[in-house]
Amino acid sequence: VTMECRIIPFCLTQVIILYLFGLTVSKKPNLPSRPGVDLEIVQPYFENSTSRSVVTPVGQPAQLSCRVRQLGNKVVSWIRKSDIGILTVGRVTYTSDKRFISLHDEGSQDWTLRITAAQQKDSGVYECQISTEPKISLKFQLNVVVNRAEIDGPKELFIQSGSELNLTCRLSDLPEDLNHINWYHNGNIMTGHVDDTSYGKQRTSNLYRNPATVANSGNYTCVPRNAVQDSVYVHIVNGEHPAAMQTNLACRLKEIQGWSFSMVMLALVFLR
Repeated sequence: VTMECRIIPFCLTQVIILYLFGLTVSKKPNLPSRPGVDLEIVQPYFENSTSRSVVTPVGQPAQLSCRVRQLGNKVVSWIRKSDIGILTVGRVTYTSDKRFISLHDEGSQDWTLRITAAQQKDSGVYECQISTEPKISLKFQLNVVVNRAEIDGPKELFIQSGSELNLTCRLSDLPEDLNHINWYHNGNIMTGHVDDTSYGKQRTSNLYRNPATVANSGNYTCVPRNAVQDSVYVHIVNGEHPAAMQTNLACRLKEIQGWSFSMVMLALVFLR
């Protein structure tokens, strides 16, 4: 009896300890979760709110911006598709071309590839890539363009003194903030007598003088901020009507051409 009394309390104590231990081990922490979402498989994803087609003029900076949500411990890289060249990994630039720079602010979701002084050879497809398994990426198209200003009409104008001088310069396919135009007369910038109009990526600049005087003669150049310039030469004349003057000029050119032909024929006769 004495032995049984000793054993039973010991056995009960073991049972109670094991029971309490089992409850402690089996109890799981109450983790917050969203319905239908497993926290262990949450993956980064792209937010398609940034422009994926970028046009920039030659010599200007170009920026491709990739916005990533829930990046976690993954890394963003920029890849050039033409040669599968790794340009940047995180905030580190891997290419030897110093024009390429990785831009990212701490806490920001934007990862930007910047190309200073873009060249036409930089045109093509670029990929913003996340180091998941398998990797996911977003493609961007960059077009580096050479734009040219165009002044309407012939490159040499004859205008009657007292009439209106009106020159129109056109520029297209440039971002609105990059298509500013200046006019120059004989190398001097003009600050008045100019009307500019814009519609999207199209810009028109009109230069006018009314009435035009002989002092307004000379070279006029339309100089865009990020495009090739264009020029015309304007003659402001007194007396003869410009149309008649141009007709007479054409006749004189024909006379000179005829005279030159006659001289060549005579030379051939004497050489025989």
